[in-house]
Amino acid sequence: MTDVLDGRRVFDLEQPRWHGAPIHPSHVPPGFSYVLHRRHEPQSAQPDGRTGSSGTIVTSDHTGTHIDALTHQAVGLQLCGGIDARSTATSFGYTELGVDTISPIATRGLLIDLGDVEPDRWISLAEVRRAAEAQGVRPGPGDVVLVRTGNGAHWNDPVRYLRGSGMLGEVSQWLADAGVIAVGADNMAWDFTDGTDPELGITLPGHVILLVRSGVYIIENLFLEELAAAGVHEFTFICTPLKIRGATGSPVRPIALAWLPTWPGPAFPSSRAMPTSTPAPWGRSRWPATAPWPRGRSRRWRAAAPASTSGPAPSWASACADGWASCSGCRSSTCC
Repeated sequence: MTDVLDGRRVFDLEQPRWHGAPIHPSHVPPGFSYVLHRRHEPQSAQPDGRTGSSGTIVTSDHTGTHIDALTHQAVGLQLCGGIDARSTATSFGYTELGVDTISPIATRGLLIDLGDVEPDRWISLAEVRRAAEAQGVRPGPGDVVLVRTGNGAHWNDPVRYLRGSGMLGEVSQWLADAGVIAVGADNMAWDFTDGTDPELGITLPGHVILLVRSGVYIIENLFLEELAAAGVHEFTFICTPLKIRGATGSPVRPIALAWLPTWPGPAFPSSRAMPTSTPAPWGRSRWPATAPWPRGRSRRWRAAAPASTSGPAPSWASACADGWASCSGCRSSTCC
């Protein structure tokens, strides 16, 4: 789903939910089911003809597109920060670090697109960094980094989807060291789920490194196909977990807000040509180097635009009063 909001495109990053969608075997049962328990029937109609219908959801907190809370994993029966996993657990959830303690996430998002990765293998740091550098992606403190492997295209084929490749522990360590607050991917568990990390000798290394050691959240089963197809690598990422007290995770419907890869000013008269220069990382946008950079795009990429004289400089937007001299290189996707 894509919509336009104030010159930005809204990318829906959630996969559809239904009984039979891919799910990790550890979460079956309960799996996911939605059943109608009340339908529109003539015998239940009010005198004015009105009827009502409602359903029941039965689900694990780790089905579909979801976020892992810090209570999801422990090492030596200790949660993140050395909190005792047993003493904080109750029949109705955890008394500390539950998903209800995750604040709504609204921050800079970054997409590293690995293309279509073949199934059944670990993904190395070298692969991820090579793609990140080619796409101008530089993770930093407070970012959310999403990695596309192409596995999301197989969501309707649970057997194939569960074979999706995942990250080696070194990828998780790199991102944790960068200070990101969350990571996500279009696979079942971020990590590769079959076997142990060949270097660390542990299963689900990212779950240990990110959730337990670093306090970094993991978002799984993302839909990243449209975001990647649009050539977007930097955006505003919004994700709001449900306030389920003490839960180890929550269903989420994340969105990415990205500037459309088109000329954002007023419509050009038919006698004027569209600009043709191509700055990075907005590889599919078209922008003349002589034009002020539009509000909301990261100013650090202004200098990357190749020189161009094709197309008029727009008068609709004004840059900073000092002509960008005060740019701190903050890499924000929302600064002016």
